[in-house]
Amino acid sequence: MSGLTELLAGVRPAGDRSEPTAWVAPRVNLLPPGVISRRAVRRAKRGGALGVAAALLVVAGSWAVGAAQASTAQAELDTAVARTSALQAQQAQYAAAPQTLRALRATEDARATAMAQDVSWAAFVGTLSAALPAGAWLDGVQATLTTDDASTAPAADATAGVPGSEGSITITARSTSYEDVAAYLDALGTVPGVADAYLMTATMDSAQAVPVVSFTITAQVTDAALSHRFAQNADSQEVG
Repeated sequence: MSGLTELLAGVRPAGDRSEPTAWVAPRVNLLPPGVISRRAVRRAKRGGALGVAAALLVVAGSWAVGAAQASTAQAELDTAVARTSALQAQQAQYAAAPQTLRALRATEDARATAMAQDVSWAAFVGTLSAALPAGAWLDGVQATLTTDDASTAPAADATAGVPGSEGSITITARSTSYEDVAAYLDALGTVPGVADAYLMTATMDSAQAVPVVSFTITAQVTDAALSHRFAQNADSQEVG
């Protein structure tokens, strides 16, 4: 066969000086058309089956991803619902807190109203005593505070009507001279919470070895003498 190929390859027309080319035998498909058609159908079926399998794989992958995302979202939702329930339970524990705070505030307001004229008497009397001259001493202090109820208010005296007055005090004391009495009247004008001090009586007892002057002074008690220790802070009045 190779000899025939070489022989045919060496035959070329006269005058043709080109290089000889190899001869290729023609291919002929001798299978019946039915067989060829069936083979083509089988190849097409195999290709279609592969395409369907690939599509199913894509769909399955998408479904798996979607299922995973849905599971994650459901877990987050469950966590949020559980946290909301816990917060609502905690809120229920403090549901009565506003009512309690309002009741407490009402109690404090009532106390502040009742104690609006509270005076720290120990400190106040100590201040009155400290203002006495060296030759005088305190016998006693009586106080009368005014109230909003006219039916319980004491009868007006000669010192009533001083602006800012919360009541009056009566001071009884003794000294060794009238000069000390006058000095004490002047000193009371500088004591916080005391106003309009004036002398009611002054009597000297000369029967003793050292004369003693017994005197009585009446003065007004002003707002400056009040302690305000039960007054409510304006910033703490609001209750939620």
